[in-house]
Amino acid sequence: MASDTAASYAWTGPNGFSSNLARDTAFFPGRYQVIVTSDICSSEPLDLIIGFDQTRPAVPTLSADSINCLRRQAQLRFSPVDNTLNYFWITPLNDTIPAPISSVTTRGVYKLLVVQPRNGCLNSAEVRVNADTIAPRLRLLGRGQLDCRNQAVQLGARSNVQTLSYNWQNSSGGIISQDSILSINAAGTYRISLRNLNSGCVATKDTVINADLTPPTASVTPPGKITCANTTVLLSANVGTARARSFWLAPSTLDTLARTATATARSGGVYTFLVLDTINGCSLRLSSTVESDTIRPVSLIRVATPFSCVNTTAQLAVDALTGINYSWSGQGLMGNNNAATVQIADPGLYRVLLENPVNACTFRDSLQVGGSTDGPRFVRINLKQPPCVPDSRGSIGIDVVSGGLAPYTYALQDNSFSGQRNFSNLVPGTYQLKVQDAAGCESDTTLTILESVPIEVSISALGNEINPGDSLQLTAVLDSSNLASIAWAGTDLAPCNGCMNIEVSPTRSTVYQVLVESSNGCKSQAVFNVFVVKEDQVFAPNVFSPNGDNKNDRFYLAGKKNLKIVHFRIFDRWGNLVYEVSEGTLNDEALGWDGTYGGKVVPPGTFVWVVELETEDKAIQLYSGEAILLR
Repeated sequence: MASDTAASYAWTGPNGFSSNLARDTAFFPGRYQVIVTSDICSSEPLDLIIGFDQTRPAVPTLSADSINCLRRQAQLRFSPVDNTLNYFWITPLNDTIPAPISSVTTRGVYKLLVVQPRNGCLNSAEVRVNADTIAPRLRLLGRGQLDCRNQAVQLGARSNVQTLSYNWQNSSGGIISQDSILSINAAGTYRISLRNLNSGCVATKDTVINADLTPPTASVTPPGKITCANTTVLLSANVGTARARSFWLAPSTLDTLARTATATARSGGVYTFLVLDTINGCSLRLSSTVESDTIRPVSLIRVATPFSCVNTTAQLAVDALTGINYSWSGQGLMGNNNAATVQIADPGLYRVLLENPVNACTFRDSLQVGGSTDGPRFVRINLKQPPCVPDSRGSIGIDVVSGGLAPYTYALQDNSFSGQRNFSNLVPGTYQLKVQDAAGCESDTTLTILESVPIEVSISALGNEINPGDSLQLTAVLDSSNLASIAWAGTDLAPCNGCMNIEVSPTRSTVYQVLVESSNGCKSQAVFNVFVVKEDQVFAPNVFSPNGDNKNDRFYLAGKKNLKIVHFRIFDRWGNLVYEVSEGTLNDEALGWDGTYGGKVVPPGTFVWVVELETEDKAIQLYSGEAILLR
């Protein structure tokens, strides 16, 4: 209303409102009345109705990002519900900022105030901005040093966060692995980066891997040479560090020769000196070649020119070797005895010493030199008389001739000389055999081929079993009176050559043999087994003669019972196995040894037999003894 300075005002209203001002502020809705009074008059009461509008504005839906290591600013977002409204943001720091805000960098609760300009009413809404900018905790595992013993170091990383990515970098920044564990085989600085896959926050840590790959140092002194004078040489080395162990290794086998810097070599070859650093495990191998010169100047004495009916001196020789000294000794040496060839005047024993002055190696040889000026002579002649069958023939063979000057030629009777050494199909009679050497010297001998008249012999007795301590008479039975000699053989048998009867008392089963020869040289033999009967005793002849006459041709084991043979073996006097059989029985002649080994006839001699028998009660008994093989 218009103001009049001469008038007065009287306001009344709700809640005891009163005022004398022409203008005033009402704070409550209701009916307000004013009376204006002037000097002239008073007005009628005037009424003023003030309404009440408390409608609060609607708030929109709020949203906000989270702050992390990947997103350092968060967006606060809402959609206005009425463009006539006013919007203000109140930050966690109580700052009031008019909307909109593009981004915020502080975590906390943000409040949006919405004001209705028409009635001044307001409303609010809140949104929380979360923040995760903490790097994951990182624990680096596995530290160490590379050396020759440890070729790799294992590094690992652990964290309190489960969803992680791993990046291992070398000193140049290159990514070398994305696993949680890294195997390092080179020295350097390594960095592990752990990234939280949810927040993008990264933790890093560096570690330094050192390496000690320096091998030990050493030097080897050149060794000497092994000779016949110096049978050993010293191996020596110098080691450049005190933390090393050293070894000398033998050639080829690489066995430890010594555990020191010195060793003794006894043979030639390449020796290895091994040095091992006890701290870093690195090693050094050096080789040292030991030369060996122990070759002896070997050469055997030979008769270059023998004594003969035309040579009154002989010549001995060894090989003429370069650089070798010779020294001969012997009673008949003539002239120089320091050459490879010497002259001798007499048969006898001669020796030579060969010496290599470079390596001091020597060789000695000796030779008994025979010979005479009378020419060659027969040393051994193989005269085979006709076998003891009618109309048989004999033969003469020349085995050994000595003396004279080789080569030799031969002649039988008045035939011409030739190289023939064997003469066969000779009828009984007297023959003259001659030999001639290269110098024309001759000698001869007379040989007789006898006429063949066979002789047979057998042995008779009253049985072939006796008890221990008893005796038995053996009698030789002949089919001819043309007897020249008779001889008995057997264990514990006294010599009785010429006896036709003998008394025997063996303590164990024994084979007795009788040998007869006729006046024309025909021979025969017979054997007789005398068994000494004992309980469970194995009967084995002590003599057998595998000569094909079907008499005692096999050595086999007998007994009163056919006990099972588990293993039967026969050995020669040197312990060599010559016969073996398993799975048989006693009294089986087919299991006996026929006196051969490897398909060849075994020479006469004494052999040892061993047998394992299985008794009727399944026990194993061992028996052994000796057997004599006759031809």
